[in-house]
This record gives sequence, C-alpha cells and structure tokens, in this order.
Amino acid sequence: MIHFLKDLFNEHEFSIVEPEFLEGQSGFMAVNLNPSRLGFFLVLFKNEDVDFVELNELINQYFMNLKRLPVGYDKRMDKNFTLIICLKRAAFTYNETLNRSIFEVEEDPYHFRKLVLPYAEVEVQEFNELYRAEGITRGLYNLLNDKDKFYDFKKHSAESTAYHLTTRLFIKLPFLHYQGKEEELENLGSLINSRLKQINLNSLRDSALNFIKTNENVSLEEEITLINMWLEELDNE
Repeated sequence: MIHFLKDLFNEHEFSIVEPEFLEGQSGFMAVNLNPSRLGFFLVLFKNEDVDFVELNELINQYFMNLKRLPVGYDKRMDKNFTLIICLKRAAFTYNETLNRSIFEVEEDPYHFRKLVLPYAEVEVQEFNELYRAEGITRGLYNLLNDKDKFYDFKKHSAESTAYHLTTRLFIKLPFLHYQGKEEELENLGSLINSRLKQINLNSLRDSALNFIKTNENVSLEEEITLINMWLEELDNE
C-alpha cells in the first residue's frame, strides 16, 4: 500500500519526503507547493489493532516535530496540512469499537485535519493486477466508471475489492475528483416512435393526432370511442 500511495501522490505532482522524526515508523510526507494545488500530507500506515491512545500521543508529537523542522517547514502547512492514517484490515466486518475510535480521530479539531483510510491487502493486489498497468490515476477513474463493477459493489458492499478501495480513496483524498464518462443518449422521441412502430401502434398515434386536429369540437367521449375502435381492429389483426 505504501508504494501504491507514493506513486499516486507522484502522479499528482507531489514530492515524497521521509522525515527523520518518523524514526522507522512506516510512513512518508507528500508535498505540493504549486499555489493552485497546494497541499501537505503526512501518511502513516497502521494495523487495525493499533492502540489509538498511543496513536493520538504520537500524532501530537508529530505535530510538534513538524513545527520544529529545521528544513522543510512551511508556514502554509498550518492551514493546508492533512494526516492520513492508512489502517490495514483483515476483513471489513462490523467493529463498533474500531468505528468509534476512527470517528474520534477524524473529528478531533486540533493541530491539523485527520483522515483514516481503511484498506485490505487483497484490494491493493487486485487493483495492481488488473488496473495498475494503465497508471494508478487512470485506473481508478476507469474502475469507478465501470457499471458492472458498480452494480457488484452495490450488491456486496462488505466485500474487499479494488472498487471498494477506489471509492474510499475518492472520499478521503481531496485531489481526486469524480469524472463521469460522457455517453451519447438516444433521442427519446425517436426511441418511442421506433417502439410504437414495432408493436403496430404508430398508425394509431398518427390517426389519433390527425383526428384531434381536424375535429377540434369533438367530445372526449367520442375520442375515447374512436380509440377503442382502433384498438379492437388491432386485436383482430
């Protein structure tokens, strides 16, 4: 997962930095100084059995370390910094305690924005095997626009698939924006006319419209009687 995310950040013009204060912890920093895409991310990788009390203490420590960076600190970090905790899970079974801990981390208003990205190793493997060859970003967009994968996702929302990972990435990473594929829609009028012709009702429509145009004063009862006569003739054909 760490190589997956490093490559994804690189594709979006982020520079990857591995600060010394991580001290062997699995993680990295991603920095984009382009004013139109400004962003600073600290990405950590933890297992689902992590002690969240210790993790919160570590987050506070990292905040102080960031402020004291001798090289690399940028005052724009104060309003543009995001912590992403990639939480490796064996399976996406319901876990109320874990969900509450994730909620508390993400809702904590202090220091900087915090996001938790749950994932399963099989999701990353599936994506790498089927979609990574075209580039991670392109693969994510193509997968998200795959209608068959979407319907499978709706039917099996608790499964661990590349599509599930993709949806979480789009929810958590602010530089990913959904881009739907444009599809040429059929002309509805032409579609209706074609279908009426197939079931031998095209002439009925034309006759009814012509009757109404040439008999403006005809009563509704007479219109219904005439239409019923045409329907009976169709049934007898």
